[in-house]
Amino acid sequence: MSYSKIALLGIEAGMKLFDNYQKVSIAKQDEVLKDNKVSIEEYKSLVSELEEHQAMIKNLISDTELDC
Repeated sequence: MSYSKIALLGIEAGMKLFDNYQKVSIAKQDEVLKDNKVSIEEYKSLVSELEEHQAMIKNLISDTELDC
């Protein structure tokens, strides 16, 4: 197996792991909101910040996949 195929398998595994993390994160966000332990404004701020970080990670993985 070539190094590029091994690298691609690693990237694909990383993407699957990240997608799973996102699903768990969304479920956790819903749980926190239902518990009413944070204000709506704080919740929206945290979700926005999380989405920014997730977008950065996806872009980084995509750039790595494209060999940028």
